Amino acid sequence: MKKLVIANCILAIAVIFSFCAKPDLKEELSSVNTNDVVSNRGTCTLINSPSNAAATLTVCGTNLNFQKCNMCPPGNVNGQGVAVFPGGQINLTLTTPIEISISTDVQTALNLNAGNGGVGPIALGANGCARFRINDDCSITPL
Repeated sequence: MKKLVIANCILAIAVIFSFCAKPDLKEELSSVNTNDVVSNRGTCTLINSPSNAAATLTVCGTNLNFQKCNMCPPGNVNGQGVAVFPGGQINLTLTTPIEISISTDVQTALNLNAGNGGVGPIALGANGCARFRINDDCSITPL
């Protein structure tokens, strides 16, 4: 009998907290960002002019496949979509806006262009990593 009373109390508390924690539907809808609708997204081609043809570059966060990857700092973010480019020659079409990270196996420099200006040279040591954001207008900025 004692166990039944305790179980009923716990159940009552769980029901109360489950209703208290839910936001109002209007609050949820107002938090949605309507500025980045699908029709406003762009398509940009990321190109790298390698300084070291022996480098193998790995791009994380492409959203082109379901392979999980770890983005490099800042932050501890998991990405989805991996593309590997032996010889350092990146030629990759991406849907923007997007954040990506690029890592290398040997020392190299990145000279990136997404279609609206470029960045580089950005030196990367062996096993180095750099993170970038590509906007809808195909401008690329290091993070």
